[in-house]
Amino acid sequence: MWHRLALAAAIVVGTLPACASSPAPDAEGAAFLDGEMSVVPSGWFTMGSAAARRNEGPEYQVWLDEFEIDVYEVTVAQYAAFVAETGWRLPGDWRTETRHPAGNLPVTHVAWPDAAAYCEWAGKRLPTEAEWEKAARGTDERRYPWGNEWDGARAAVSVSVETGPVPVGSYPEGASPYGALDMAGNVHEWVADFYDPGY
Repeated sequence: MWHRLALAAAIVVGTLPACASSPAPDAEGAAFLDGEMSVVPSGWFTMGSAAARRNEGPEYQVWLDEFEIDVYEVTVAQYAAFVAETGWRLPGDWRTETRHPAGNLPVTHVAWPDAAAYCEWAGKRLPTEAEWEKAARGTDERRYPWGNEWDGARAAVSVSVETGPVPVGSYPEGASPYGALDMAGNVHEWVADFYDPGY
């Protein structure tokens, strides 16, 4: 399973996106603490973009086995449960993180090791870049989770240091083809692999 741990977009610090997982023969007893997950079926998809900005091209075909991804980004409340149970270090600005009474803001200010540790604790893993992109775009080469035309009403695009991110799932009309939310806007998200400009 994948957990989605995010990076705060405007703040440029780590947060937890959703986690992912590959279907296991015996998933009974796994700690699916974050709730709803979406299945992304196996198959080919086009990764990258021909009309790409730097580092987004070229387009190429990638085969992925079936996996699941969290519908929502990891929340402050979920991360707090992880910290309480494991004694893991708190994110960089935890007092700001916990200002929302419901705890349903995406957790931010986490480093990659924090994201990976959270996913492991939850019985999941971080998605690969390819898995994240397929979960966000589907297989029809769309540019955004909802289609090819930008629509700022489908994503939290006014996130800033002053306002911070919005609660997860605030833009259901921006869902990806597989039902994953907040794949555009709100916060950036960690993936399992690292960027290599020569790849």
